[in-house]
Amino acid sequence: MYGHVGYFTATEGNTAELLDILIQASREVPGIDGLIQYQIFSGEDGRIWAVEIWDSKEAHDASLHLQITKDLIAKARPIIADGNSNHLTFQGGLGPDGRWIGADGQADSQEAGNA
Repeated sequence: MYGHVGYFTATEGNTAELLDILIQASREVPGIDGLIQYQIFSGEDGRIWAVEIWDSKEAHDASLHLQITKDLIAKARPIIADGNSNHLTFQGGLGPDGRWIGADGQADSQEAGNA
């Protein structure tokens, strides 16, 4: 698995609009190959955070060439004042279905919470 986490700060007076664009993106991305989760959070610091979990970095990179992605980026870019992101390598943890997953992306045979 592959993670991509980033934050955005909107230009003055545009936080709600940027948040709306990113929330709309979360409604339009289901079905993109390799996308497991796409979530938007707002922070106490005024930043908007996007958390993406993918099957692989290649799936993420391929999504950047889709027209829907290009359109959403073009819509958001003019009102983004600042941002940063980090590419993450999955090491293990609780999956979206409640099972513990190892670094290889496979569910562990031992159920979460029963260690």
